[in-house]
Amino acid sequence: MGSGLSSFLLICNSTTTAPPVSPEPGLGDLPESVVGYILLHLTPQEICTLASLNHAFHHASLADFVWESKLPKNYEMFVSRVFDDDKFCYNLCKKDVYAKLSTPTFIDGGTKV
Repeated sequence: MGSGLSSFLLICNSTTTAPPVSPEPGLGDLPESVVGYILLHLTPQEICTLASLNHAFHHASLADFVWESKLPKNYEMFVSRVFDDDKFCYNLCKKDVYAKLSTPTFIDGGTKV
């Protein structure tokens, strides 16, 4: 009984700051490419929700191939019509291009949104 208490106190008073390592794999152990492939099949809202889950999902949600799959095939034509400076959007990642094209923008002299 005393040895159990002393080992508990030893653990609580330990000066190491590393979190205990779980012997079972978790979501953070999935390779980013696998997480990215999973994200391909989700909606943009679901991708953003899962991105807040852990680092693997967050980094995978920034991959261009994930967001390029959400853009229309002819998104370059929309970029050239909506934005004056084409080079501006081509320097953005696909997630930012998706976000810019998803916000309402007036085109054709303000006659279309």
